[in-house]
Amino acid sequence: MQHYVENKILFVEGKNDKGFVKAFINHYFPDKIQFVKIVDMQGISNFPLSLKSESTDIINKYISALGVMIDIDNSTTTEKIEFVNSTFKKVTLFNACTFNDSLQTELLINTIKKCNVYLYFVKASNGKGELIDVLKETNLTEFNVANCVVNCFNKKGDTTPKEVSDDWLHIYLKWDNCNYNERRNSDNFSLEKVETQNKLHNIFDFSKLGDLKLFLNNFLA
Repeated sequence: MQHYVENKILFVEGKNDKGFVKAFINHYFPDKIQFVKIVDMQGISNFPLSLKSESTDIINKYISALGVMIDIDNSTTTEKIEFVNSTFKKVTLFNACTFNDSLQTELLINTIKKCNVYLYFVKASNGKGELIDVLKETNLTEFNVANCVVNCFNKKGDTTPKEVSDDWLHIYLKWDNCNYNERRNSDNFSLEKVETQNKLHNIFDFSKLGDLKLFLNNFLA
């Protein structure tokens, strides 16, 4: 009998999401990380393209589950579910995929192959936002420098919300969580860095993200 390793694919919106969820999985499910391919879609608009890009693996490999982890932003849950459903329908590989309030469903690939799909919305406690908003609610260390610098950026008047969010995170990791020598020995404090990922559980309170842990526990089972 041929043995298959249970491979799973998790789609996330960007590089920060990929770095953070990788750190989260390594912290709570270290024995599972080797079986998960985390795909950085480089923006939610690339979701259909990302699905198509992974279609060869989805068809030819034993993919037991797909995960979709996207920002709720300023949308409602219903609006985001409709968006995800319509995206799957655009990719002819998938013959049936309809999420409902359970955020879990089963799809058919080429009419015969079944695969579980799990959906997770990244949002702050007010039900809106993105990863940065979540991180700001789970910090274990003060972000005095990051807030000060970002306030200056906002006063400049020509920065986009996305630029401000990315700058806040970079500054927070570098200036509020590193000493002088650590700053000198690294020129990039992004969530893509393994060194940064390894210390995230000391910077953010992972225990406050019980819903994310539950989602990953189901997805990785």
